Amino acid sequence: MEKNELRFAADQGGDLASFSGIAYSGGKISQSWSSVPLVIDLAGMKIAKQVPLMYNHWNDPRYRLGVVTPKVEAGQLAISGGIDREAPFAAQVIEAGKKIPWQNSVGVSAYEYKHINAGEKVTVNDREQEGPFALVTKSELREVSVVAIGADAETELRIAAGWNMDQNVNKEEHMEVDVKSKQPDPVPAEPKKDNTKSEAEIRAAAVEEERERVAKIRAALNEYPNLIDKAITAGWSEEQARDMVETVKAATAGLQTAGPNITVKTPETASASVLEAALSLRAGCSEQDIVAGYGEEVAEKADKLRGISLAETVVAACRLHGIEASIHLDHETIRAAFSTTDLPVLLGNVANKRMLREFNSYPLIAPQLCSAGDLADYKESDRVRLFDVGDLEEVPAGGEVPNSTLGEETAKNQAKRYGKTFWLDEMMIINDDMNAFTRIPRIFGSRAARKIDKVFFERLMANPTQADGKALFHTAHKNLKTGSGSALSLPSLKAARVLFTQQVDADGESIAVLPKFLLVPSWLEPDAQELVAAQAIVTGENATKPATSIVSKWGLQVIGAPQLDNAANANYSTTAWYLFADPAQADTFEIGYLRGQRTPVVQMIGFDSTRFGIGYRVAFSFGIREQDFRGMVKSTGAN
Repeated sequence: MEKNELRFAADQGGDLASFSGIAYSGGKISQSWSSVPLVIDLAGMKIAKQVPLMYNHWNDPRYRLGVVTPKVEAGQLAISGGIDREAPFAAQVIEAGKKIPWQNSVGVSAYEYKHINAGEKVTVNDREQEGPFALVTKSELREVSVVAIGADAETELRIAAGWNMDQNVNKEEHMEVDVKSKQPDPVPAEPKKDNTKSEAEIRAAAVEEERERVAKIRAALNEYPNLIDKAITAGWSEEQARDMVETVKAATAGLQTAGPNITVKTPETASASVLEAALSLRAGCSEQDIVAGYGEEVAEKADKLRGISLAETVVAACRLHGIEASIHLDHETIRAAFSTTDLPVLLGNVANKRMLREFNSYPLIAPQLCSAGDLADYKESDRVRLFDVGDLEEVPAGGEVPNSTLGEETAKNQAKRYGKTFWLDEMMIINDDMNAFTRIPRIFGSRAARKIDKVFFERLMANPTQADGKALFHTAHKNLKTGSGSALSLPSLKAARVLFTQQVDADGESIAVLPKFLLVPSWLEPDAQELVAAQAIVTGENATKPATSIVSKWGLQVIGAPQLDNAANANYSTTAWYLFADPAQADTFEIGYLRGQRTPVVQMIGFDSTRFGIGYRVAFSFGIREQDFRGMVKSTGAN
């Protein structure tokens, strides 16, 4: 008996039929869920003394055929044992096995694995094997199955012809029946040669006839590829091949189709919080954030699962809800996981964390120059500012304290809704493309931050008309410098600051606010930094006598804004620059957030019949409007 062949020997005197053979040859096996083949390291496989023998990996007591005793020999998994003749489907498996040799397949829970890159060579199971493949380094043998076509093509299970024969039939008769049952129909006598054809024509016709037979054999046995070579070699006809297929299908009617070979083990005790924390770690969240968000105990368990794949997460989520699932995921399993488990919320939370991390790390400009407020809805709303008209008045002894008269000034703001949809496709789960899933919300995080700056600069550069009918920056508002002398320089900066300090409030009193920020195009940023940081300025008239730079005493903070001189933006300018007050001291612009939501959020939108997967969207609602012209000054920079 060859090493890769599993034969059954009829044991007519007992309830079990003994067998022996090879369940796994130690080489590469393919799995539909993996883009590369797998190799199971038998040295790292946990093997019980006895494991179940099943049909097609079907987890059902009716499909249990018996038990096997496994043993690792010469880099292969050898097995021996017996089949229970009383098992419900044993007779059908045996009958089909008389016609076509069965193969074997192992059911394995994989605990650890690593990728072997293309061209890399490693010695596994007493042989050198070349990548690419996934090497399962730690696993547990759960069962061995009888299958029609195994993932390991080097296994074979052959059933003896005398299995169900009467005990009185002698051995020779057994052999005779067996041999006859495997022989093709007699080949008819070769017809006499047609002397009218040349030898070359006869040979060409024979070759064409053989090609046609082979093509027909391949078409007839396309469901049983392990038989094709044997049928061609044995000289079967198309009719014999089709008869064989019909016989096997009739014998296996009612038996279930094959399931998965390899499943990846995840801790069944892992809670939804642990899974979410583990995926968050894999997505790039820091351990400190995980501890702060989930606590020490969850963070410790999550750390052990930080390499968990998307497919393993689906399996674990199913287990939490008592749903049987293996890593051989299909559309229905994934859909069931998303519709009946915590998985959609879990993945949405992970995406949200990754997006917020990117959003909060983005170097925003607008929040430095604008105050923050809350908007109740999407309607345009008035932003009312109260001010006290009149100075404090002297109160003589026994006199009455005069009442103050409060005045109002109004500005407006309105929230706009911004959003975008992205999808967790089933292919991402099956391919374990966690990077693709987290890359999308990461990009949206930076885009959401950039949107705030984009809206702010569009409004600022548009110089919108105010309630008094004049533009935001206007000479009547005493906040605009144009023409000669407005280009960024020490004199123009001094003049702009003087203009800024001359602003008065509604009752004519000075607002007494100094500029804090110098906002310039990126083109002018180096010059602005020099002006602000220089302690002294050397003049051309007297290079040996530096003049003190008063600007360095003002404490201005330079903000370089590439949006101002980006030619893709409307109203861009390479020369215009601005002075801004601290928004905590004076109203400038306001960023109004809908109902106080200061950051974008990831929301699940569910399944779509036109897509394979589940959808999420990033939503962010805010509005940016100017509040008071007095806290800003613009210089156009035109000479």
